[in-house]
Amino acid sequence: MTTAILAPSRAAAPDVRQPSTAATALAPLGVVLLAAALWRLTRSGALGPIPGAGVSEIVDLSAQIGLWLGTAWLIKRVFSLAISHYSERNLRRGGGLRGVASGRKLLIDLFGLVVFLGALFGVVGIVLGQPIGGLLASSALLPRSSALPSME
Repeated sequence: MTTAILAPSRAAAPDVRQPSTAATALAPLGVVLLAAALWRLTRSGALGPIPGAGVSEIVDLSAQIGLWLGTAWLIKRVFSLAISHYSERNLRRGGGLRGVASGRKLLIDLFGLVVFLGALFGVVGIVLGQPIGGLLASSALLPRSSALPSME
């Protein structure tokens, strides 16, 4: 009995071009620059009034959220490239920390989690203007107010 392989093979679609590593490495920078340009255009009034109820505010908020998330993506990508370069350089030399080479993906993912959580808190607190104390307390980053000693 044979089993079918569900994963796509590279030979199946030779006309599909894979993006270059430079394009993948620079994609977050493009997102940040695009969001910053859109945010700058909405703040300067160069776009003019956009017809529709609240559309200008939606474009402004979308640009700010894109700026926060794009910056988080860029930070994670730079960290990922630095860790990859460091581990490959040390493996070529035959020395260094073997733990960094074996746990590279985990380290990059944990760092990305922290960066994107920071971006989420930034979006909620700064862009949307909502208090983030509830988010921090529900994630156990801040103790609940009942656990704090009273000042009486």
